[in-house]
Amino acid sequence: MSYLVITNCTGRKSQIPEPKLREIPKLTPQNDIRACALNWALSIKTSKRLYEAENLYQGRSIVDSKAVSDMLNAQSYVVSAGLGLVSAKDLIPSYELTVVDGSPFRKQLQKRGHSNQDWWGKLNGALKKTNNPLSKLINSGRYKQIFIALPSSYLEMVQKDLWGADRKLLNKVLIFTSTYGAQFIPEEWRQQALPYDERLEDSKSGYAGTRSDFPQRAMRHFLEKVWIPKDSLESNINKVNQNLKKLQKPILPTRRRVDDAEIIRIIKKNWKNKLGNSGALLRFIRDEALVSCEQSRFKRLCAEVRESKR
Repeated sequence: MSYLVITNCTGRKSQIPEPKLREIPKLTPQNDIRACALNWALSIKTSKRLYEAENLYQGRSIVDSKAVSDMLNAQSYVVSAGLGLVSAKDLIPSYELTVVDGSPFRKQLQKRGHSNQDWWGKLNGALKKTNNPLSKLINSGRYKQIFIALPSSYLEMVQKDLWGADRKLLNKVLIFTSTYGAQFIPEEWRQQALPYDERLEDSKSGYAGTRSDFPQRAMRHFLEKVWIPKDSLESNINKVNQNLKKLQKPILPTRRRVDDAEIIRIIKKNWKNKLGNSGALLRFIRDEALVSCEQSRFKRLCAEVRESKR
């Protein structure tokens, strides 16, 4: 029996998507969610340029997930809003589609009365995969321990799928997410979630980072600093709490929420003195302008500004 690591896809990719996979799927009264999923699946299946998943996805969350997989010699899977469940070794196209809060496609789903969970089921069906691929993977019984590191939006998306897994296998599953993400874990599964919180952001922890990669950083901390396989879950949870007691929650600045137009205005105003550097612009928006902006949202808006300057 082997180990299994499940993580989420990222907006950062090593290859630029084909034009048809950069267009956000359209949901209209004439094009319902099933038709939308089928159209998107057709674009995926007819893509000519394919890349190994573990090399396509980029970013801290992928680096930390891969480090955990390498430590365990584990199989690794990625939960993708555009491709369903994919193995790290699968050949896949580059694409742009996310269901994080504030994303254009998430807004379309909400406007038409659909949830992320609805999209997950229809997407996997359109791609000719089982509608509940995570449950199927867990229920296969091939793994002695399963590590799931997912942020809130992805836990919400796979909720019905994941929580449909055989409850007799709960003891094989460990879940890593934020305090906010934990609300999407049903009560009977909540005991499998490790009690990581904002104290991990203390610079003394060595595992500080951005909100989007919190689950993967927590998972890596657990593997490198805490986990003893032969110990009980209760014992490992106690060790997590002991580690966190040594740390303090950082005092975060209060950031204001603004619409896309205001963020675009800030980007344009500071484009020249930041030399168009996306990292410097994002830091300015968050740390100096004190504006709240999720990374994938910033990437989309920065790309719009960059395109307008060509």
